[in-house]
Amino acid sequence: IKEYTDSAHLLRPNHCYHIRIVVQKDYTAYYVDNELLFRASFRHAGEGDGHFGLRMLTNHVVFSGFRISR
Repeated sequence: IKEYTDSAHLLRPNHCYHIRIVVQKDYTAYYVDNELLFRASFRHAGEGDGHFGLRMLTNHVVFSGFRISR
């Protein structure tokens, strides 16, 4: 996984980020403000099945418009 440390990719204060996670039959992709930052292919059938979690620890995150769609 590539680490983005340039100023364009560091968190900005008071900025609302649009996060999109796409899980398809053979890959998972992660977008921030419509920029693809990560894509991984699955090696085995059913590898993308399962659960996900949102980890928050001592932060000031607000989720709005959260939805899961098929």
